[in-house]
Amino acid sequence: MLLLGRASGGSEGLSRVEFEVVDEYGEWEPAIAPVNLGFRARGEWLRIVLLRVSRQGTDRDGRLYTIFAHVYDRAGNRVTASTTVLVPHDLRHLLCGTRTDGVCAGRE
Repeated sequence: MLLLGRASGGSEGLSRVEFEVVDEYGEWEPAIAPVNLGFRARGEWLRIVLLRVSRQGTDRDGRLYTIFAHVYDRAGNRVTASTTVLVPHDLRHLLCGTRTDGVCAGRE
């Protein structure tokens, strides 16, 4: 997935952004390279994050990842924002329904 972000700070300038991925299963928490913001007042970033799209068969509400972005200013103050990514339970029935054209063949 693509992780896009933007931050703005006060007169101190922004130092860096560090990332953290929390998998509700605790199995897959990939490292994301930090972003050096060079003490600018504003910063933007783009990162590619590889997440596992599998989920446990008994997990009816899907697999949840929470991704945190910790933004630091020159003085070391930190502000954190987060977003969530959901790997849903099997949705084939919504995609295939009662199709008879072979599009979902072998996926039943």
